[in-house]
Amino acid sequence: MCILQLDKKACAAIHAVNLRNLLGAECRTIREEMNDESDEFLDLFENPVSYIGGGRTSSGFFTVEELV
Repeated sequence: MCILQLDKKACAAIHAVNLRNLLGAECRTIREEMNDESDEFLDLFENPVSYIGGGRTSSGFFTVEELV
C-alpha cells in the first residue's frame, strides 16, 4: 500500500475519533470502506449513499511548504 494511502487512512481515523470525542459518544468507532459498506451501515440512511469527488491533496495532514 502506498504511504500516501496510509497517511490518508490515519488522518481519517484521527478525525473520526476526535469527532466521536467532541460529540461525547462512548461507543466504538468502526471503519467502513468506500463501496464496501456493511448492510448495517447502509441501513442507517434513508437514501442511497453517494460519493462526492475530492481528495485533491497527496496527504490528509496539513503540509508545510518552505518559502524561497
